[in-house]
Amino acid sequence: MGLHDLDLLLGERRQEPSPTEGDCQRVPPAWRGRQTVKRKMGIHWHLRALMATKGKYMTSDLVPKLTERGVELSREQVYRLVTHQPERLNVYVLAALCDILECTPNDLIEPVVEHGTVRKKTVAEGTTADVRTLRPTRARIKNKP
Repeated sequence: MGLHDLDLLLGERRQEPSPTEGDCQRVPPAWRGRQTVKRKMGIHWHLRALMATKGKYMTSDLVPKLTERGVELSREQVYRLVTHQPERLNVYVLAALCDILECTPNDLIEPVVEHGTVRKKTVAEGTTADVRTLRPTRARIKNKP
């Protein structure tokens, strides 16, 4: 009995079909039509606030400290790391930051559930509008008599 990655995600267990059964497709029939993403996860990046609590306000001060720990980042890269939330983060950079600031990864990264925004569908009382069907109207300039 085999286990697929999606089955682990969905908490199900089913027998893996043998190669002789049916045709081999990328998406097994049991997975089709299922919504695999239940909720989207994001993070809050607390590096700047943590630096402020430690009395470190200059992003350029981190460059030599990171270099001492074997992490080579330019001044601009460190600035972006401090001022913006990173999309990807090297584990060695995370470990160096934790060592410099004497904190844990939990202090730097806070996992949060992102809530999707719901679009307004009602434009006026009882009417709905699809943005794709809306067209601009020509403005008319009237001369004063």
